[in-house]
Amino acid sequence: MHRSRTRGACMVRAGRHTIEYTLAGPDFESGSSVRMAFVAGAGNFSASWELQEAAFRTQHQVLLLENRGMARSGSPGGLLWSVAGMADDVLAVLSSVGWDSAVHLVGHSMGAAIAYEVACRARPGQLASVTQIGACVTPRCPGCWCGVNGAPVPLEGVWRMCKLLLASDVAERVEANLRLNYPESFLQQQAFDGGVGTNREAVVRWLQRTLRGKGAVRQASMMRQLLAVILHQPAPLPSTAPPMLVIVGDQDISVHQASIRARADDIGASLLVIRGAGHNCFLQSATHVNSAIQAHVMASSVPLQERTVSMPPAACRETDVLLPM
Repeated sequence: MHRSRTRGACMVRAGRHTIEYTLAGPDFESGSSVRMAFVAGAGNFSASWELQEAAFRTQHQVLLLENRGMARSGSPGGLLWSVAGMADDVLAVLSSVGWDSAVHLVGHSMGAAIAYEVACRARPGQLASVTQIGACVTPRCPGCWCGVNGAPVPLEGVWRMCKLLLASDVAERVEANLRLNYPESFLQQQAFDGGVGTNREAVVRWLQRTLRGKGAVRQASMMRQLLAVILHQPAPLPSTAPPMLVIVGDQDISVHQASIRARADDIGASLLVIRGAGHNCFLQSATHVNSAIQAHVMASSVPLQERTVSMPPAACRETDVLLPM
């Protein structure tokens, strides 16, 4: 049995600003365990990965970083941020902790776009795998509001995002968050955390935990993050890119569903479609998502020359997981 340890919040300089991160897991000084780094989405703190940290920290080293403008991470000057700049933030943190090889990178939403960009910019061998959750930005499908052949993200998703950004009080902001990220059928089910009430109350409790000790989300930071994703033009993946896994809920209104298979084809990725799940499927379906991440990490940790079974084409690697309703 491994003892899980946590290193308190640390700061690293990335250009003219600083980035906050935490490390947890067994023997993180020795470097003997699998290395996993998690990048949150726009307007989310690193604590949003609490179910993933709890699942992996007993066996693996887990690094959680706060994106620029979040918690104690600094904000670089200038009006416009970029996904490439945020990818450099991640690379600065990885370099600071000495993670120069075999890193398994996981990102959600904007964090998925950042993870993709890190894969484009990292040195060969620095990343062992990448998992992208709830993202559809690819060389063929640029911009977070554009799908295959320019088809837009569902209008409901755009409307819900606007409601979230323009919310005038906490209650309105929470309700907008729920409607953007989760299907109503899920919110009406019994609380997944074993607490009182329905999943609506459980998600609110989760939101409260992620905000604890972090302060309020700075609206200017969130706007800059979202604008960076909207304007992002991703580059083609290099031939040295690590194995990719794309995870999406089929009820995700923040992405164009028809783009998902194109995304997997574009980057040669495995594809996991979780039926009945919304944008925050990493919380709604944490067990399925964590199992998929673990399987991807373990498969990607085997040296290429030692793999006895070759991976089939991306189109043959789609898996549906049906959630109980």
